Parts: sequence; structure tokens; C-alpha cells
Amino acid sequence: MNRSLTGPDPSFETNGFGARVPGTSLARIFLAVFALAAAGFGGKGSSGSSSSTLPLPPVLRSISVTPAKPSIALEGSLQFIATGTYIDGSKKNLTSSATWTSSAPTVASVNGKGLASGLYPGTATITAKSGSISGAATITVDAGTILTASMSTARESHTATLLNNGSVLVAGGSNGGNDVLSSAEIYNPADAKFTLTGRMITARKSHTATELANGSVLIAGGDDGSGPLASAEIFDPASGEFTRTGSMNAARENHTATLLLNGKVLIAGGTGSTSAALATAELYDPATGEFTLTGSMSSPRELQTALALITGPGYGSVLIAGGSDGSRPLATAEIYDPGSATFSLTGSMKAAREGHTATLLNGGEVLIAGGISGGIAIKEKTALATAEVYNPATG
Repeated sequence: MNRSLTGPDPSFETNGFGARVPGTSLARIFLAVFALAAAGFGGKGSSGSSSSTLPLPPVLRSISVTPAKPSIALEGSLQFIATGTYIDGSKKNLTSSATWTSSAPTVASVNGKGLASGLYPGTATITAKSGSISGAATITVDAGTILTASMSTARESHTATLLNNGSVLVAGGSNGGNDVLSSAEIYNPADAKFTLTGRMITARKSHTATELANGSVLIAGGDDGSGPLASAEIFDPASGEFTRTGSMNAARENHTATLLLNGKVLIAGGTGSTSAALATAELYDPATGEFTLTGSMSSPRELQTALALITGPGYGSVLIAGGSDGSRPLATAEIYDPGSATFSLTGSMKAAREGHTATLLNGGEVLIAGGISGGIAIKEKTALATAEVYNPATG
């Protein structure tokens, strides 16, 4: 049926000015569709980009590596942390995702998780990198103290002697109880291990062990648990065995044994079989394997130090310092002259001391350090922190 051309069209209305506009129903539909389109797709700005674009991830600005300047010991380890800072001010832990490198991997290595290991004394720069951004820290590897393999047996009052081949002979001692040991072992620095070697013929503690010019070691005196010993034996590094040699003229422990320039060994003082300090001294001759008495010290001494001098008018002589006369520590010192086979007094120490140390310095002087001062009673004894230097040129 044809629509009347003269009748009113219901899809249009006349506005207040007499113009015909879309009818109410169609207008509402049109506006609804337009609103849905605007909500679903958003308007376009002057740049033409949609307002629904996803935000970009923050941009990394810097990386800090902490700790900044640490130190570790050889064979020690340290965990580094890498923290990233972004342009929006946020921070993130990048330790696991960063790429880690060391400027000196032979000094300190670092794994993919930032764990550094000290391999050799020195410094290295540890760097963490993410993309084109990096951060770094400087690590110092100190020599420090390195734990090594343990001895095969616990021991005290033993000896340790550096051999010509660089290994160390550890001999005798006590296990901390009533057992005196005859066992001996060799420490090899190459593999940082101890291995048992031949046993001494006699178990002993508080003895001396002196490397001779031919590389063998003289073991002399000591205590087998029943009292001081006069016996001595020789260790041969080539065979790893001990053999008897001549005995000393006096049984003694807590004595000193010093290699002289002529190859002989000066044995001085110590505690004798009557528990009294000794003033006697004797010489061991490797050529004959015998001990002979030499001049006596001016004072009985035990727990003293003895060191061969390498400078001054007394070159080749031996400085005997301090010790105990059996009742209290001594401040006196004396010089043994191999040429005349006699002892003579030299300058005294500033402090009386026993059980101290004496170390030869590069310039030929001798550093005396520590020890014990006081009387016989335990309550009278005091450990010393003081040290002094002996000058052979001035005595």
C-alpha cells in the first residue's frame, strides 16, 4: 500500500522554527549508536593516537652494586646485590637477571647470580649489566688465613721444621693428655695436605728439630713423659726415616738448638733431669754424629731464645736472650762466639721474660716480643705485650 505523499511522515517532526527534523524514536536510536561507538573506540586527539593505548614499561636509569668496596679472604665468598633504579623513581632487584663479570677473574671470580669468590690476593671490579646500563663494585682479596687440611694427630709441644724441598716436618709432641707421640708427618704446600712419614725412634715432646746443611734434621732431647732425654736422632727426607745418632752429654728439654755457620749445632740450656735450669751447652757435629761440651752460659736458662746473628762484629755468633733461671724470668742476654767457644754478656732487655719470641729482621736486628714475666707462682706470672729490638752493632 503506497504511503500518502500529502500525509505527515511519522519519522519526522517539525521543530519550533517549522523545520522538519528526524522523529523522536529514530533520533534516540541514532544518538545511542553514536554513544556506543564513542565508548567502544574512543576519540582521536590531534596526534591521531587512540586514548586506549597500553602504558610503556619504565625505563632503567642506573644500577647500583652493593656492597661497594668489600674485602674477603682467600677462598672466601661474597654475595653481591644489583639494584636497578628507573626513571619513574621505582627500584627493582636485578641480581638474578643481570649479567655479571669480573675485571680480574684470576683474583676474584663471579657467577651468574652475583656470588664472588676470592682466588688470589689483589683487587677486581665486579660489574652487573642489564641492557646498556651497568653498575660496578671493587672487591679486595686479602691473603688472610687459609684453612688447610688437618694433621693426622692432635699434638702440642711438637716441632715444625721447614725442609729444603719446601715441605714441613712435624714431629712428636703430646696429644694433650698423658700420651707423648713418636709419630711424624709431612705437610706439602702444593696440595695443602699432611701425610704420615716414618716414626721417631723415641716418643718425645719439648724437643728441638734443626735442619742441617745437608737437608737432614737433627731431633734432640725433649721429654718422653718420664723426664728429660739425652738421646737424639736424624730424619732423612729422602727415605722418610729416623735413625739414631750420638746422645747429648746432658738430658734436657725446653732448650735451644741453633745451626752455626760451620755446620755444627749449638745446644744450650734447658731443663735438666733434676728439673733445674741448665747453664751447660754442647755442640753437635754432623760429620761425626757426636755431641761435645762447649763453654757454659753465664746463667742457667730454660725457655730462652737463641738466634744466629748475620750482621755486626758478632757475625755468625748466637744471641741467647731471657728465659728463666728456674725461679723467675731473666732480662739478661749473652753472646756465644763459635771461634772462642765461649759466652759473654751483652746488653740486657728492658723487661725480664721467658717463653718469648726472637725474630731476625732484614737489617740484621732482632725483634724480641711478648713472653711471660713474674715469679714462680702462677698468680705472679703476667703475659707481656711489650717488644724490643736488639742491635748487634751496639749490643
